[in-house]
Amino acid sequence: MMASERNWQWAATVGAFCFATTAVVAGPLLPQRVARDAKWVLHLDGEAFLKTEVGKHIADTIFERELGKLNKGLKKDFDSEIAWRKTTSLTIYGTEFKANGVPNGVVIVEGDVGITDTLDKVWQKEQDQSFALAADLQVVEETGGRLYIWKKEQYGTSLGKNLFALARSKEELAHAKAVFAGKEPSLGKPGSKLATTLEPVLEVRTPQGLEGAEFSREVAILKRCNDGRLVMAEKDNDVQLDLHLTTNDKNVATQIRQVLQGIISLGLLSGEGDQDLKKLATSASVGGDASEISLKLHMSSEDLIKKIGTGKQHAKK
Repeated sequence: MMASERNWQWAATVGAFCFATTAVVAGPLLPQRVARDAKWVLHLDGEAFLKTEVGKHIADTIFERELGKLNKGLKKDFDSEIAWRKTTSLTIYGTEFKANGVPNGVVIVEGDVGITDTLDKVWQKEQDQSFALAADLQVVEETGGRLYIWKKEQYGTSLGKNLFALARSKEELAHAKAVFAGKEPSLGKPGSKLATTLEPVLEVRTPQGLEGAEFSREVAILKRCNDGRLVMAEKDNDVQLDLHLTTNDKNVATQIRQVLQGIISLGLLSGEGDQDLKKLATSASVGGDASEISLKLHMSSEDLIKKIGTGKQHAKK
């Protein structure tokens, strides 16, 4: 492979990494970084993730293998690396629910990962070699910093030291920057009914409820929720999930609890081939009051690691 071809390949890989696989590893959720009109938010605490048994397994097998290949090429062609283990947090949010295709949204990567340094090196080297990348990677100098554009479909910029934002449109990115700077409204903290005793590694919120989300007819009642929060944590080699939903209608709350109980019952009735599902259903408990619904689940870290495997079986498909 010619040097220019190899360089282009790695430039493409870096772009793909930044705009697609930064979700590899994503401290606590900071609501002031999220737009108030967000319909869904996902936050991963990278430092906490790498301290869990499940996180260490994923990092040492899947991530190390796949990103190790990327870094090997980056080091050879651009003398640069993506320090993915230094990701301290990853926050992703969107202002719409999208059932099919790639969802719109904003990604905020925090940590001394080296995204901007790597993109700058790729761009500079290609410019020095007079290699046209205008149709793929573009770098535009703007007030407040550089704008990185990948295939005119994805946009990224630095928000400050060790902070990088990504979006699928220039307008979304501008909105995210304004929210981050405090110039536009941000998300409020979760209400008391969404409180959890867990120390979250992963957190998902639906601050405006689930209206507009796609559900099967059997669980469509979930669209009547006002707010929702799912938290995942690991303690004493046990992975715990804590789901809280709120609604203004006590009849809706009762119906949702009944739906959840029904799903658990189906899991308990599963055949011999679904022992993992049966164990998960056995661990489940549903609770709540007139306006709040809670669901708690747990699975041993060992069982979950076995389910995950090394990722090679999925990569072959």
